[in-house]
Amino acid sequence: SSTAQGGHEGAHIMVVVEELSDAAVGETQPTGLTVPREEKSVHLEESKQVGHDQKRDEETLVRAENKKRLGNDLLSKGDYADACLRYSEGLQELSVTNDQPLVIEIRLALHLNAALAHLRRGNLASAVDHASGALAIDPKNTKALYRRGMARLSLSEHSGHKEDASAARADLESVLEADPANAEVREKVVKLRVAARVKDRSDQEAQRQTFKNMFSGSKPLYEKTPPQDVQPVLRDMGNRAHELTLSTERVSFHYERNVPILIDVNLELRAGSVVGVFGENAAGKSTLARILCDKLSPVQGQVVHHGVFPRTSLLGDGLKAGLYGMTGVLVAVLAVVSAVTWKHIHVQWSGHFKRQVLILSAVMSIAVFLIIVAISAFYIRRRSKRIVRHETVFITSESSHKEAIPQGQKIEHVIGETIPGTLSAAERREQVIRLLSAAGFQMYNQTTGDPVGNPQEYIDQGLQFGQLSGGQMHLIYVLRQLARRPKVLICDEMLGGLDAYRQPRVLRMLKRIRNETDTATLFITTELHQLRIIADSIAFMSRGKVTEQGSAEEVLDFPKHRDTKSYVSNFRGLPGGSVIGGKLAQNYGAIEKDQAIAGPWL
Repeated sequence: SSTAQGGHEGAHIMVVVEELSDAAVGETQPTGLTVPREEKSVHLEESKQVGHDQKRDEETLVRAENKKRLGNDLLSKGDYADACLRYSEGLQELSVTNDQPLVIEIRLALHLNAALAHLRRGNLASAVDHASGALAIDPKNTKALYRRGMARLSLSEHSGHKEDASAARADLESVLEADPANAEVREKVVKLRVAARVKDRSDQEAQRQTFKNMFSGSKPLYEKTPPQDVQPVLRDMGNRAHELTLSTERVSFHYERNVPILIDVNLELRAGSVVGVFGENAAGKSTLARILCDKLSPVQGQVVHHGVFPRTSLLGDGLKAGLYGMTGVLVAVLAVVSAVTWKHIHVQWSGHFKRQVLILSAVMSIAVFLIIVAISAFYIRRRSKRIVRHETVFITSESSHKEAIPQGQKIEHVIGETIPGTLSAAERREQVIRLLSAAGFQMYNQTTGDPVGNPQEYIDQGLQFGQLSGGQMHLIYVLRQLARRPKVLICDEMLGGLDAYRQPRVLRMLKRIRNETDTATLFITTELHQLRIIADSIAFMSRGKVTEQGSAEEVLDFPKHRDTKSYVSNFRGLPGGSVIGGKLAQNYGAIEKDQAIAGPWL
C-alpha cells in the first residue's frame, strides 16, 4: 500500500509541474487568466520541494521499517537488549517525518514491540513508557493496555511503586472489557480487586487509630523527626532467570579503621548477564572489583562462588597429598631401619647408649612423619578453598597489568598462550588472527598515518608487543584476557585507551562472549554510553554503598535515588551526553553485520 500511495502522489506532483511549465511560457489557463512569470517560478520551486520531501520521507520509512524487522528478529531469538535498541533507533528515524498514515502505523508497531521486549527483559518502567506511547496513537489497543498493565503490576511489587497497582488494575480491566473471555486477565483483575479492598480496610483502620491517638493525648500531635539518610532503592535486577555464579554477602572493606571503603555491599553476578556499575569518584568501585578477583580480602562479609566446579584437579591434589604422606612414612621407616642397623653394627656400644639412640631415632621418625602429614593436610585445605572458585579474569585500564607483559614477546604468543583447549600451533595462530581482525587491530605508518598491513602479516612478521603504541598495547591486553573465556569477567574501565573505532567492536565481542559462553560479567565505568549498550542491569555506588540498583533502562532513564539522579543529570549536561548511548551506540549499530566480529574467533 505504501508503494501504491507513493506512486499516486508522485503522479500528482508530475501533473502540477507540467501545468506550471505550460503557464511559464505565458499561455492562457482555462479560466482565462495569465499567471505572472514570478508566481509560476515560485509554484515550480514549491512543487520540487514537495517532491524532495516526499523522497526523504520514503527513505526514512524504509530505514524505520528495517529497524523494526531487525528488532523483531532479535526479539524472536531472545536478544531483548539489542531488540530494544533497534526499536528505539526506528522511533528516532520517525521523529523527523510527517504524521502520514504509514508513519503512524510503523510508530505504533515499534512502540508495541519495544514494550514487549522491555517487559520480557524486566525493564518495567521502559515497558510502561512504550506501551503509553502506543496508547497515545491508539487509545483502545488491547496489546498496549495488556503490556502496560502487566508492567505496572510487576512494578507495584517494589517499594515506592504501590500506586501502580491501581493503574495496572485499570489497564487490565480495559483489556477484560474488550475481551471478556480472557481467563488470565480476569484472574489478575480479581486478585487486584481483592488486594485493593484489603488495602482500603487497612488504611481505614490506620486512620481511625491516628484520630484515636490525637484525641486521647497518648501521643503529641506534632512530633519532630530527626533527618534520615535517603534509603537505597533496590529494584529487581531482572536477571533471576540466569544461574547465579558469584555473589557478595555484606562485604565491607577498609584500609584504615576509620575510613570505610565498602559498606555491606550485596551484589549478584549471573551467567550470561552483564551487571554494570557506575558511581562517584572514590565510591569503592575498583576496590569491589579487586575483592571479586581475590586480589583483596573483605574485612567483613564474604564472596561466594556458586554452581558446579571442576573435579579433575581434586584428583591431582589427592595424589600429591598422598605422595607427601607416603614420603613421610618412608622417612619414618628409614629412620627405624637405620636405628636397627645401628644396633647390629655397633654392638660394642653400652646398653644405656644404645637405648638413647633408639629412643632418639623413634622420636625423630615420629616428628618427621607428623610434620609431613601436617603439610599435606594444609595443602589439601588450601587447595580445596581455591578449587571452589570459578576462573575469574580481571581487565583494567591500569598500566601495571600491561607492563607485566614482556616487551619482546610476539603478540601471537601474548594472546595465543591464554587460549584454552588442545590446539595445534597452526590452529592457535589462526585463532589469534581472527581475534585481531574482530577487534580491528591495525598498524599505521608513523609518518603519514596511513594503515599498514593486516593481522595475517603482523603474525607472519613476528610483531612484538614492545613495538606497539599505548592504545595498541591495551587492545592486545584486552584480547589476551577475553581469549581465556572465563566463567567470571571483571571489567574496570576496560575501554579506557581505545579509540572510537575499537570501542564498539570490543563491546560487540564482549556481548558475544556473554551470549555464547554464559560468562557472568561485572562492567565498571563512568561512561553511561557504554552501560546503555552492554549492561543488562546496573548498580549505582555512592560512599561505599550500593544506593540504587535495577534494570539498565530503569536506572538510566528513571533513576529514583537522589545521588543517581544527580549523576545522570550531570552526565546529560555534558557535551554529547543528552542522549545516553550517543555516537557510541550509532557506531555499535553500524557494525552489527561485521563479518570479522561474527566470525569463528570465539
